[in-house]
Amino acid sequence: MALSLFDNLDGALQRYDELQGIIGGKISRTLGTQIAEGVIDEEDGTNGESERLGHFSHHSSISASYRDKFKVIKKL
Repeated sequence: MALSLFDNLDGALQRYDELQGIIGGKISRTLGTQIAEGVIDEEDGTNGESERLGHFSHHSSISASYRDKFKVIKKL
């Protein structure tokens, strides 16, 4: 399993809007209502290649801890 991340806010917002058009009102229950920003380090895991809109998959390492690495920057 992987975390779905974006390397830019605009791409994340655009994809959320696209999915909202497909999924509708259920999107907030599926994906949540907040966008967070943070920095992941090499020891946190492995990243896939950046794709459309800056999306990439992050496979976390067993020892990764994200609690102090991210903070909410936008509520949808």
